[in-house]
Amino acid sequence: MGSNLSVTIRLERTAIVMVLGGELDLASFPQLEHAIDRALESDPELMVLDLEALEFMDIAGLRSVIRSEQRLRGLGKRLVVAAPGAGVRRLVALTHQQDALHLAASTAEALGPETR
Repeated sequence: MGSNLSVTIRLERTAIVMVLGGELDLASFPQLEHAIDRALESDPELMVLDLEALEFMDIAGLRSVIRSEQRLRGLGKRLVVAAPGAGVRRLVALTHQQDALHLAASTAEALGPETR
């Protein structure tokens, strides 16, 4: 079974924005983690996961995002989840992970005025 996840990466000054589309699940989370590894090569201060185009995330996808946040924090960097849809927000709430992730309503909010 192939992955239904698309990842587009762009640089915004000192931040990396990763736009995710499709499905982030058990089959596709390794693709996200590989993309994060590649993005870290540019040594960003901030990484934003833009989920506006993400159609679905399961618990494996959420675990991957949380592991990535912990990894970046350990490197002295920040990860912000931007534009999570209703399904993602519900999954975060049901699993009581609100405090584990930094959520922003949009990529622009996640970047803040100093990064844009």
